[in-house]
Amino acid sequence: MQLSRSIVQPLKDFFFPPLCLSCAGRLSSVEEYLCSRCVRALVRVGQEDHTMTVLRDRFAHANAVAAFFPLYYFEEHGVLQHVIHALKYEGITALGAIYGEAIGSALRAVPEYADVDVIIPVPLHPQKERERGYNQSEWICRGIAGVMHRRVEADVVTRRKNTRTQTKLSAAERLDNVRDAFEVVRGAAVRIRGASILLVDDVVTTGATVHSCALPLRAAGARRVQCASIGIARLVQ
Repeated sequence: MQLSRSIVQPLKDFFFPPLCLSCAGRLSSVEEYLCSRCVRALVRVGQEDHTMTVLRDRFAHANAVAAFFPLYYFEEHGVLQHVIHALKYEGITALGAIYGEAIGSALRAVPEYADVDVIIPVPLHPQKERERGYNQSEWICRGIAGVMHRRVEADVVTRRKNTRTQTKLSAAERLDNVRDAFEVVRGAAVRIRGASILLVDDVVTTGATVHSCALPLRAAGARRVQCASIGIARLVQ
């Protein structure tokens, strides 16, 4: 069996070489999913950036999300958009775990997140999850949990409204679109009562979705809700 693999894999790589998810260039033997150039093109989010300042103020005013940590800036046609597309629509769930581990490693250096008890993914509507076959945010949670050694609770909160896509909506329209979209599953509140929760999404734009998801968690007795994501849309000054 091992001899067969040692022969077949090089042939497979020769005829179907692994390509970068973003630029489609051929990957080297030490590269995975993205080439080195595209990895370098990913822009880390600075906690004092304009985007973070605006979102922190927005979350503070709403008083549901206590802290927020995004890893990279998400830009249309940028490298991260290709990564997220592959994670959500091409079934490459390993990307969720990989970037989840990166988030977890970063959060371990931030004292604000030291008291996290439970990691919860922002849920998809059941119909959408059946169609996709998985929730990409749950895979990100698994990666974070592997580094932070916290439990993942993927069935505490559910999405009861199959909301329309947020892509072309304004900030106000996004907030209205996801209003009352989430609820804590009956009987699940006992698992989060008094807990500090890390709520995880793939990409945050205006913060409307994570805010809407945090509200029922807080109402159910969660002591604190913090959020993390792979990407965040950059706000222009």
